[in-house]
Amino acid sequence: MRLLRQARSMSDKTKAAARDRLWRRLPKGHRVNWLDTVLHRSREAKTAHRHVTVQKPPALVQAEPEMRLWWIQTAAPRQDDPGAVEPLFYFVKDGAVTLCDETGRPAEKLCG
Repeated sequence: MRLLRQARSMSDKTKAAARDRLWRRLPKGHRVNWLDTVLHRSREAKTAHRHVTVQKPPALVQAEPEMRLWWIQTAAPRQDDPGAVEPLFYFVKDGAVTLCDETGRPAEKLCG
């Protein structure tokens, strides 16, 4: 470590000499270059990796849209006539209003 601290203020030739001295101090089995170190660490990471099973969240079941009833006036009341109303069936799905018949089948035409 002392040599490395001193290496900051050294020239390139002096730094190379300091590296060589550090290299010679290492036992022969530990003398590896930086690429071997990176490869060794990557192998360690691969073998240490644990397989984790991730559970998928259950699929959301969408309920059938609820059919609703609305009464519309087709004829206004007059003196002798009480007027007329008709049922209008509809449901809301994905933010859109769809008109349908009594069975829930979407209406093809509004006026028939």
